[in-house]
Order: sequence, then C-alpha cells, then structure tokens
Amino acid sequence: MRRFSILLMYMCTGYWTWAQQDSILLESVQIQSSRLEVFASADRTTRIDSNQLALNDGNSIAMLLTKFAPLNIRAYGIGGLSTASMRGTGSNQTAVLWEGINLQSQMNGSLDLNLVPAFMVDDVTIQSGGGASMFGSGAMGGTILLGNQTPVFNRGLNLSLHEQIGSFGLQNHGLKLGFSSKKLSLGIRGFYRKADNDFSFYNDFTQSEETQKNANIEQYGLLTELAYRANDHQLIQIKHWYQNNDTHIPKTASAGLPSQAVQQDAFHRGLVKWQQSFSNKLQLDYKLGLLDHILEYDDKINTHSHNHAQSVINEAQLRYAATQNIALELGINHTYENSTADNYTDKVTRNRTAIFLSTHFLLWNKLDLNLLGRQSVIDGNAAPFLPTLGLNYHATNWLDIKAKAAKSYRIPTFNDLYWSGSSMGNPDLVPEEGVSLEAGYVLTTDQRFWRGTYEGTVFYNNIQDWILWTPTGSVWSPENKEELWSYGIEQSLKLTAQFNDNQHVSLNANYQYVLSTLKQPTTFIPEIQTTYTPTHQGNLYVSYEWKKANIGINNTYTGKQYSDESNVEIRALDPYLLTDISCGYRFVLNRKHQLAISLQVKNIFDIDYEVRRAYYMPGINYQFNLVYKFN
Repeated sequence: MRRFSILLMYMCTGYWTWAQQDSILLESVQIQSSRLEVFASADRTTRIDSNQLALNDGNSIAMLLTKFAPLNIRAYGIGGLSTASMRGTGSNQTAVLWEGINLQSQMNGSLDLNLVPAFMVDDVTIQSGGGASMFGSGAMGGTILLGNQTPVFNRGLNLSLHEQIGSFGLQNHGLKLGFSSKKLSLGIRGFYRKADNDFSFYNDFTQSEETQKNANIEQYGLLTELAYRANDHQLIQIKHWYQNNDTHIPKTASAGLPSQAVQQDAFHRGLVKWQQSFSNKLQLDYKLGLLDHILEYDDKINTHSHNHAQSVINEAQLRYAATQNIALELGINHTYENSTADNYTDKVTRNRTAIFLSTHFLLWNKLDLNLLGRQSVIDGNAAPFLPTLGLNYHATNWLDIKAKAAKSYRIPTFNDLYWSGSSMGNPDLVPEEGVSLEAGYVLTTDQRFWRGTYEGTVFYNNIQDWILWTPTGSVWSPENKEELWSYGIEQSLKLTAQFNDNQHVSLNANYQYVLSTLKQPTTFIPEIQTTYTPTHQGNLYVSYEWKKANIGINNTYTGKQYSDESNVEIRALDPYLLTDISCGYRFVLNRKHQLAISLQVKNIFDIDYEVRRAYYMPGINYQFNLVYKFN
C-alpha cells in the first residue's frame, strides 16, 4: 500500500480525460477512419465491446482475450507467462501493438499479456490473418491492437476511482484523473495490483490435495498523457507508460522441490505523436516511440539473469484521399534495437528500415479493393517483399463477400541469433516466410427491434523456414528446419435485441476450428497437431440490461491440447468448459456523480483444469468491483 500511496500523490499532479462519446480529432479533417477500416477492408477484425472491457478492467489483457476474442492464449498458470496464438501459429507470429508501436520483444519475439492490465487501455481490436504488409515483422497469424482514447477537449475535470477485491488475496486499486480545456488535455491513470494466488487444487501427479505456493504477484504502473491542439488542423500528443511487475513463479505440479523463483519486469514506454492536416484530403501522421524493458530472474539457487532491451521507433505516414473512392497511404519506418543479456557475449544491435504503401479503391460502388506492399532492409540486407491483396464485395445490403491473399515474414530474435552457453544461437538463420489465404462472408441485418452480424471465414497458412530449437548432442540450437501448415474455419455472431428504451439483450459468440501441423498433411486432418493448439475453441457471452441493472454469463470452451510433439494421448490436456457469471448496478447520484458496483463469479461449476501440462488453475472464485465516476 505504501507504493500505491506514492502513486496517488503523484497522480494528484495530473489529470485524466474521460468521456463516453467518440471525439473529433481534427474538426476539418475528413480522412479520420482507422487504417484497418480503410486499408484492410477484407480483413476479419474483432473489437472488444466497451462494456466487456469496463467489466474486466481489473484483469489482464490475457484474461480479457481468453473470454471474448477469437484466439488462443497459451499460459503458464495463473499470473504466469501468457502469450497469444492465432490461426495455429505461435506467439512469435502474433504481433501486439500499442498506439501503433510493436511491443514484441526483440530478444524472445513475444509479449507477456499478463503484464498488460486492461485498465491501461481503452480499445482492444484483433486483426486475424497475415498483416505484415501493414504492421511488419511478426504479424503472420494475426495482430492485437491496443489503444487509448482519442483526446477530448473542453471537458473540464473528470475522475474515476476503481476498487476491486477477490479470492486468493486479490486487491486492485486504480485511479483516473483528467482535465481538459479548449486546447490542452492532461491525463494520468495509475494502478496497484497484488494477489497471493494461493488456491487449492488436486494434484494428479501426487494424487493429493495441494495449495499453490510462491505464486504471488505485485504490479503497479502509471500512464501519463498530454495532448495539445494547436488549431483545428494540428494535434500533438505525448504519452509515457511506466510499469513494475514482481512475479513469483511456482513449481510445476510434477516437480518435487518447492520453488522460490521470482521474476521482475520493469518497463518504460514513451510515445510522441504529431498529426497535421494540410487539407481535407491530405494528412501527415508522425510518431516516435521509445521502449525500455529490464527483466531480472532469480531462482534463489544457482541462476540469476539480467536482460535489458531498448528500441527507438520512428514512423511517418502520409495519407491522401484523392476522391471519395480512392485513398492512398505512404509510410516509412525506422527501428533501432539493442539488447544486453548475461547469455550474450556482447551488446547486440539491429537497424530496420521499411517503406510501405497501402491503397484503397472503391469500384462500381460495390467492390473494395486493397493493394498493399512493404519492403524492409535489415542491417543493410533486403528482407522479402510483402504484398497483400484484399477484396470485399458488397453483394447486397445484407451480404458482403471477402477474400484476401498476403505474404508475411518474421525475422529471427536476438536469442535465436546470439544466445551462448549450454545452448547456442545461430547467426546464419534467415527470416521465416509465410503465405496466408482466406475467404469469407458477412451477413448483417438491422430490424426494428433487433440487429445482428454473422461472419464466417475459411483460412490457410503456410510458413516456411520455421525456426525451431533442436538438440545436437547436449547442445540446443535453432535452425530453419520446419514448415508449418495451418488451416480451418472461424465463425462469429453478434446479436442485440432492444425490447424498449429500458431493456435489451446482447449476444457475442466466437468459434474456431484450427488444424495445425509441422508435418505436411496428406489428409484433411493431419496426423500430428502442433502442441497447445486446440482443434476446437470458442466463447459465448450473453448479457441482459434493464434500466441501470445488468447481468451476464460467459462460457469459454477449450478443446483437447497435446503437450508433446508426438501427440501422446496420455499426456494431452483434457478439454474444459468454463462458466462465469456477473451482475451489476449503476447508481446515478446526480448529474455529475455515478457509482457502479458489480460482482463476478468465475468458474462457477468449480471445474478442475490445466492450461498447460502440470499448470493447474483455480476453481470457483469471486471478484467484487466498485467504480466511482465524477464528470
């Protein structure tokens, strides 16, 4: 609590801009649609509903995506490393961007989503399929886009206080403060979170009831935002995100000795954005990103490691709306990376420069055509050219037909290239290259009392020069040894029924059927499925709102997962279905003051399950939330 008190003192010097409605960025600019809407019209995109985000703002992004997104979260237990996998690819092939800045580690190629609190972002969008033409290296299976709310000016003082308590010692405290005038918006949000995670579980390895130990976590962070609107044509933003994470790592259920291991992650993320409108057709966006991440690991026995990664990202985009039917975007990105680690012989660096072009054409008022291309140079060597073709045909007012073909790639990580010790990196590795194909349709309806959207997609991915660590004697080393094939079906359904002004029902559902293998399939169903890739996975969320009260139920199904490359059945994880329920009420005290309370019961049927072999998860547990807002 001492650290949280310090955060509160610091936050009193800043303000947070908070508002429910969308804002106008530059009033005279008419080309404000997001890059995905304009230049990825054929892509399958999923945006997490604002109500779902608000209800789960005390959880991590990993938990949020598990409940509501069409992807697979690969986790090492509660509070442990959690990464995203999309369309049968790995975590290294799923890009994660914050405000357009790629957060994937240059050292290991992934991002731990347990270290990203939902409280720190306002928008979560998932783009499925190859997106390297737009987002660069690593966007092979898909991309997770995190963002903060566009500044709202002339709003005065805003405040929201967030309190959460729950099972297993969970405490979560958050505060948002803000003030904005006609030209200036100042904002800050901070949080403090801790949990013991000392839940009980039945250990199949020891055939006994046990309590999880050395699994406690402590996190605190601060996000400061400043926006200045010089005039209706120019906006400047500065953002800084600091966070510290202490994570104790428990032993696996199959291990004999207890664990005392602990990992500390501390990072700074800085961002400067400048947006200039030259006319209602031409706009320039520039961003400068600074990333600094320090990771310390200590098992309290014989291993203590220190890793430090830094990145500087410069990117400029010039968007031109030639006509109502033609839009172009030309951009350049330069990224400088450096890292030090105990297992590197020296400090390692890398320079990457990319030029990219995105186009959108609306033909015959029926067909959206997207052509994209990206060319990168890495330390003076040309990377593969990345083209993308997307088509979205508006057949009727209720049917869209989509198709897309894209090429993608992923450069080797610093660990792949430079690791030394008992395992050895391989400086001769080449980038992974992939091709993705997809086709689908979207059905929409908008009736008097209800509206709905149903989307179905079939996809195919092939990734060559897959980087895989393999042993040569007792030494492990990576090679461009494998090839991945993944294909399947994705479906989603959204329905809303509005009975009257006071009550409505909403339904959101996702289902994925994924086949993924490192062995060339000779039949439709491959002999070997890649590890920790469920063939069947889905989620369903239904909510009912009446006046100021709401109730909801969320079901998440994860099919059988193989834990080894030989698909030994006895080592496979059993499928599981988890059910959470929630209820809440919003008190409007007066025009300026609101108070919202909610209760969540997770895993209500007390299901025993593992997210990874020998990593058990808690049974039934509870969370109580209280949010006070002043506007």
